[in-house]
Amino acid sequence: MNFRQVAMGLVLSALVLAGMTGWAERMTVSEAYRAIPHRQTSFSKSQAKMSEDEKNYLARLFDLADQAMVARVETMLWFQSGGRRGESYENYTRRVDGVLAALAQSSVPRRLRGVHNLIAEAVVDQKAYFAKWHEMQDMERRFDPRSGAVRSSHQKLIKAYNTLMQLYPRESPHNQQAFYDHLCALDFI
Repeated sequence: MNFRQVAMGLVLSALVLAGMTGWAERMTVSEAYRAIPHRQTSFSKSQAKMSEDEKNYLARLFDLADQAMVARVETMLWFQSGGRRGESYENYTRRVDGVLAALAQSSVPRRLRGVHNLIAEAVVDQKAYFAKWHEMQDMERRFDPRSGAVRSSHQKLIKAYNTLMQLYPRESPHNQQAFYDHLCALDFI
């Protein structure tokens, strides 16, 4: 068994256990981070060393990224549990369409347009992966990290992270960790 198989097994186990402990409502962002499992570091506007519009935009962007991540985590659980736990594909589609609409309506600072586009495109790729999975009507199928949509999303999120690090090399270590944690948690792999 390779690392990814072990990691995905742990994620599914955590999600199933979480489902058994009474998550009747949607997961919170913190619950989803714990279920992945992944460290959660919130972006701190007060520590940010960038313009006010960039601070505000990144805070909103990371909030939307977290919303998309929660939807993805819940829907992975739904697929991998055969629809017994988590949130349905249909609910995922509605939630992610809302995230994408909010991204489309965002006022994006010029320097961050590339990052914005990469993250939006990564979420679109994730939505395409779930659409394909849903069309196959094989709810208990295993996650395929080699899928083109998964790989494309992964590459875009890495590029978005690298761009943020290039744009803000003197940003506080806390916020640089937040860049990583938000985008890594949003990533499938």
